[in-house]
Amino acid sequence: MPIRLEHLCGDGEWVTALKQAQEIPLAVLERIKETTLKAFFSIQPDESFQPCSNIKQLPSEAFVTFVKQLTRAVELQVKNEGAQEQVLEEMALTNANEQCKAAILSLPMEPVPTLDDMLPVCTQKVPFMSAHLTHSSRDAFRPLQRAAAADAMPPVPVPQPPPKRRATCLLCDQTEHWASQCPLKKKLLDFRDNGGGGPQRSKENFSKT
Repeated sequence: MPIRLEHLCGDGEWVTALKQAQEIPLAVLERIKETTLKAFFSIQPDESFQPCSNIKQLPSEAFVTFVKQLTRAVELQVKNEGAQEQVLEEMALTNANEQCKAAILSLPMEPVPTLDDMLPVCTQKVPFMSAHLTHSSRDAFRPLQRAAAADAMPPVPVPQPPPKRRATCLLCDQTEHWASQCPLKKKLLDFRDNGGGGPQRSKENFSKT
């Protein structure tokens, strides 16, 4: 059955959807769908669009949301339908955030992961990776907290030994010398040798009398 403009536009006897479904063969309807999608995606938006190579997944952005935005850009910018899927898969891996990229790289590389492989692994595995990373970060932060708390505590005073008392001379109570070097030592020795000075004075007094 040849496809006419009436089929594409739903004009004439093909106005109602029921009429189209009942009398237009399924193969023709599939062809109409493909032609319609091709025409739709060939329409360029009025505003400037971002190149698909510049669309990168944000750290907290869901992988599904990122893929939807990337798919729209690829369909608008890559005219070759056969290359769209390949470009989409390459851009999805290259521009994914670190956690999704790690999840995708955990898949077997032979055969190369498709978008259908990437979506479930990122949806299911990344939340567990994020939870583990958060837990590890907390464990790593605890020693720092303890160290900061220790630094904030006032230092414990260390008892100081009492100051050493300087030795003094036993004869004159001065600190410049020892008793063996004291100037009074000779006088005391002379006093001792002379018997305390008493007998000598007695002799002198006796001679005078």
